[in-house]
Amino acid sequence: MTKVDEYASQIPLILRHTFKAFASDNRSAIVVALYENNKRLTFSKLKNTLEIDQRILTDELKRLMSGAIVDHYTEFQEGVRGYSYYEVTDYGINILKATLNVLSKSYEPIVKLDINAKTITTDDSQPIVRVETNDSLIKSNVFPDSSSGIIVSSGVMA
Repeated sequence: MTKVDEYASQIPLILRHTFKAFASDNRSAIVVALYENNKRLTFSKLKNTLEIDQRILTDELKRLMSGAIVDHYTEFQEGVRGYSYYEVTDYGINILKATLNVLSKSYEPIVKLDINAKTITTDDSQPIVRVETNDSLIKSNVFPDSSSGIIVSSGVMA
């Protein structure tokens, strides 16, 4: 197990999949469209509502289902297959509401960083990031050298 795996495993897999599920405008639009339409729609209705390509919609729905945000089911009446629906799960709604609730509160950052950065181009047309800070702790720990294409200097950027 790598160190990344070790640290990442401290957040439940379902929650990591949930965050990935919301990390797309398409997927966010799908969740809102489903929620606004009684929390469920057929594939065709969802496709037409969003005016989205069928293949893209299929892929995005798979990602939402892997994050437990959306579920898929088929209705049967008297043993006959009826319509197939996609719906926002209670879990998906609760996660979205909880996230929006947290974001609605004001907060103070854990650390206030005195950093300015901008991309500049060198004489050989190589883009580099110029980071300027007066914080010696940031300079020594975050950017210990400039070999990675990052220049660190003291003072305020012009």
